[in-house]
Amino acid sequence: MTDKTRVRIAHNAAIFLVFLLLSVLLTWPAVAHLTDRVMGSYPGDNFHFLWELWYVAHSVFDLHKTPFFDPDIFVPYGFDLIKNQDLSPGTVLLFMPLTRLVGEVATYNLLIISSFFLTAYGTFLLAYELWKSRWGAFLAAVSVAFCAYRYTHSGGHLSIVTTQWIPFFFLYLEKTIRRPTVTRGALTGLFYSLCAWATWYYGWTVPIAALLYLLVRVDWRSGREQLSCLFRAGVVAVTISLLLVLPFAIPYALATTSGAMSPRSIGETQSFAASLADYVIPPIQHPVWGSWIAQHWRAGANGQWLSEWQLYLGLLTIALACIGAFKAPRRRMVWSLLVLAFACLLLSLGPTLYITHPKTIPETNLSPLSSIPLPVLLLNKFPPFSFLRAWARMGFFVELSAALLGAGGLSYVMGKLRRRRTVWRPVIGLAITCLALFDLLAIPCGMSPIVGRSVDRWLARQPGRSVIMEFPIPNNGYSGPAMYSTRLTGKRIAMGYASYPPNTRYFPILAAFPSSETLDLLENWGVDYVLVDEKLYQGGSEFWQLWQTWRSLEPAIWESGRLKEVTTLGGIHVYELHGRKIQPVSEELVPNSGFESGTVAEMQGWTRVGHPIIDRSGKEAHGGSSSCSVTASDYLVSNPIPIESGRCYALQLSARRAKSRTALARLQIMWLDALQHPLDPSSTGIRVVEASEQWRSAHGEFLAPVESRYAIIYAVAHSGAVWLDDYSFREVSSACEPSLIAIPNPAVQPPGAKRSRISISWDSHSGAGSHLGVLINGRPETRFSEGAVGMRIFDIETDSRCEFRLYRDTDGAPVKMTIVTSEGIAPLHASPVIFPSRAAPGTTTVSWNMPGQAEADVWVSQDGGPEHLFARGARGSQEAPWIARGSTYEFRLYALLPERQLIGKVAVRETGSSP
Repeated sequence: MTDKTRVRIAHNAAIFLVFLLLSVLLTWPAVAHLTDRVMGSYPGDNFHFLWELWYVAHSVFDLHKTPFFDPDIFVPYGFDLIKNQDLSPGTVLLFMPLTRLVGEVATYNLLIISSFFLTAYGTFLLAYELWKSRWGAFLAAVSVAFCAYRYTHSGGHLSIVTTQWIPFFFLYLEKTIRRPTVTRGALTGLFYSLCAWATWYYGWTVPIAALLYLLVRVDWRSGREQLSCLFRAGVVAVTISLLLVLPFAIPYALATTSGAMSPRSIGETQSFAASLADYVIPPIQHPVWGSWIAQHWRAGANGQWLSEWQLYLGLLTIALACIGAFKAPRRRMVWSLLVLAFACLLLSLGPTLYITHPKTIPETNLSPLSSIPLPVLLLNKFPPFSFLRAWARMGFFVELSAALLGAGGLSYVMGKLRRRRTVWRPVIGLAITCLALFDLLAIPCGMSPIVGRSVDRWLARQPGRSVIMEFPIPNNGYSGPAMYSTRLTGKRIAMGYASYPPNTRYFPILAAFPSSETLDLLENWGVDYVLVDEKLYQGGSEFWQLWQTWRSLEPAIWESGRLKEVTTLGGIHVYELHGRKIQPVSEELVPNSGFESGTVAEMQGWTRVGHPIIDRSGKEAHGGSSSCSVTASDYLVSNPIPIESGRCYALQLSARRAKSRTALARLQIMWLDALQHPLDPSSTGIRVVEASEQWRSAHGEFLAPVESRYAIIYAVAHSGAVWLDDYSFREVSSACEPSLIAIPNPAVQPPGAKRSRISISWDSHSGAGSHLGVLINGRPETRFSEGAVGMRIFDIETDSRCEFRLYRDTDGAPVKMTIVTSEGIAPLHASPVIFPSRAAPGTTTVSWNMPGQAEADVWVSQDGGPEHLFARGARGSQEAPWIARGSTYEFRLYALLPERQLIGKVAVRETGSSP
C-alpha cells in the first residue's frame, strides 16, 4: 500500500467519523434512548415498523416459519406483508440478526441513525467523484443527509428514510460510465438492489432517475468499443438486479393482478404530491424560525401532509446550485444533473401543477386537480405507476441533484479563491457548509417512549390468545401501536395498520359501534374483548364520517346487552363480548342438514336445481364428509318442512367461497300455505352474507307469516360460487321482535358543522315487503329504504327531528319507531376533577376537537393569572394532574389560522367544570 493510498484512506476515515458524529448530534437524543424510546414525535408508523422488525425476527428465530404472513393481525383474515407492500427486505430481513441481538427498539433507532451518516458518506464520495472538490463534496453530503425530506421521514418511515444506497448507486453508475468494467457493473446492480429492497418506491423511482441521468450523461457518439464495454457492464448490472430483486418483485406483481392491491385514484395521488412551494418552505421543526413557518406557511391546506411535503432545498444550496449550473466545468455533467432535477421535480408534483396545495377532503384524502396537467396524469393510468401514491418522494432526487450542483458551484467558488491564494479559503468553505446545514435543521428529533399501557399489562396476564378490538378505530384500532400491542400482550387483534386492509369493506359497519350489526360482525370474527377509550371520545371522535362522543356512546353500550364491563384501566373500558342468545325450542327441522345422506343422483331431503356439486371426499366439508358447491343457478331446495305460523325460526348455515374471488351466500326461506302453494313472493325471507376464504357461520331469524304452514330452505349463492354445509332450521324462543336502532342518538354535530350523521339499522325478521319510512320535522312520511334488514347512513340538519318507522308489509301499521334528534358538542371539554386523596392534587381530562383546522392551541390560566400553553394540535385529549383545591383553572382553545382566535373556554374547579 502506497503512502498516497494510506493518506486517502485516513482522510476518508476521518470524514466518515465526522459524519458519524454529526449524525449522533443532529438526531439527539436518539443515542441516549436506544432501547426505551423510538424516533418519532408521536406513536404512529414508527410503531408499525417496530412490530415489523420484531415479528419477522420472532417468526424466523422462534416460530421457525415464513415471516411473510401474520394470522394475529386483522383476525380472522390475517396480515400479508407482501400484499400490503409492507415488507422492507433491506431493513427488516437484512437486519434480523441485529434485531435478535439488541431488540427491535434499538435496531430501529440504529438503522435510522446509520442512514444519516451513510447517506452523507455516499453523497460525499459521489460529489467528489464528480467535481474532485472536498469542500463541495462535504456541502453536498450535509445538504442531502440532513435535508428536510430525510428528517421528516425519519419520524416513522423506516423504509423511506433508508436513502443511503441511492448515492452509492449513482456513484458506481458514474464510475461505470467513465470506465465500464464487470466489477463496476456488478456493484451498480448490487446497490440498486439494496435501494429496491428498502422500498418499492425506490425500486421504481431509482431506474427512472438513472435513465434520465444516462440520457444526457453518456456520450452516445463515443466509439463502438466504449459503448460495447458500457453495454456489457449494463447487462451485468441488470442481471445482478434481477437475481436479487425478482424473489420479492414476483409476489408483489401477483398481488396486483389478484386484486389484493388496488391502483391509487388520481385524487389520492394529487393529495400526496408536492407543490412548488414545498421546495422553498423551511421545515416547521427548525429550532429558530420553525414555529413562525408553521403559523404562516404551513397553515390550513398547506400543512395537511407534512410527512410527504417537507422538501426544502435550502436557500444557500439553491444559490450555489445556480452558480454550479452556470459556472461549473464538465458541462455534460451539469446538464445531466439539471435534466435529472427538472424531470424529477415535474414527477414529484403529481398529476397536475400547484404552487401551493389545494384543500384535501379529510374523509377521503382526495384533492382536486388543477388545469395544468403533468406527466404523472398519464403515468397513473399504467401499472406499476398506478400503484404509487406519494409521488412527492421523487423530491429526494431533486434534493440530491440540487446538492450535487451546489457542490459544483462551491467547487467553482473555492477554485477562484485558490487562485488568489487566500488564507481564508478553509474558513470560507467551513462557514458556507455550516450555514447550509443550519438552514436545513429540523431538530431536536422527537422520540416516543416504549411504555405499555396498563390495559396492555392486564391483557398480558389473561390466559389464552384472545382477540381484541379497540375503539375509537382511528386512534387505537387502526394504528401502528395497535399492531405493536400484539408483541406486548401476546394477544390477537381484529384491526391493524396497512395500505390495503383486508376488512375495509366492513368499516361502515364498524363505525356504527355498538349496533347489533357491529357486534354480530365482531362475534363472527371471534372477538373476545372490546376496548373503548373514554378519554378519546370525550371531545368527539370520527370514523367513516360518523361522529361519536362518550355521552352518546356509553348508553348505547349498556343498551346492547352484549358488552359486559370487566375492568377500566387508564380511562380505557374493557368489555367482554357475549354472543347473541338463541334458544331453540324445537328439534332440527332440516333433514340431511349436512348433505351426508343420499347418492350421486339423489340427495335425501333435497331437490337439485341445475348442477350443484356434491363433494363427499371430506376435503371441502365444514363438518362430516360432505358439502355442496352452489351458484345462483345451480343449487339445492329442501323438501317442504312443516312449521307453525306466527312463530320465530332461526336459519343457520356455514359458508365458504369457492372458485370465484368474491362470493355471496344467501339465507333464503320460501313460505308455503296448507296446500304447499307458495305465498306472495314478497313474504320470502332472504338474508345475503359474504363468503370468505375460511368457513364462516351465518344465521338469521325469520317470522313465519300468518298464512304459512310449510317452509322450503334454499341452499343457494347470491353471486359467485359458494361451498355450503351444516344447515340448521329450528323454532326459537325469540318472538322475532323487530329492531330499529340509530347510532348515535342524539346524532352528534361536530363543531362548525351544519349537519350531523347517524347510522340507522333495522331488521323486521320478515320478507322483502318490509320497508322503512321517515318523517322529518313533522312533514309527510317518505320512503327511506326497502327491505327487511339493512343499514344506511343518514344526514340530519341542525335542529331537525326525524321519526323512523319500520313496516313489515306495505299496508300494515309500523311495527317499530324511533325518534332521532341532533345535538352539538363543545369544541372544548373538561371532565370532573378527581382527587385521589385529601392531600393529593386533582386530575381532570381536557379534550378538544377542531374539525377542518390544521392547528390549534389550548392554554390554561390559574385564578385569573397569565396563560400557559397546555397542549397543541387540532384535536386531542390530555390529563391535567395538578388541580389544586380552592383554585379555578380556565382552559382556553384558540384557532391559529388565519389568525389567533378564541374558540371556546371551560373553567375547572374542585366541584366540577363549567363552560
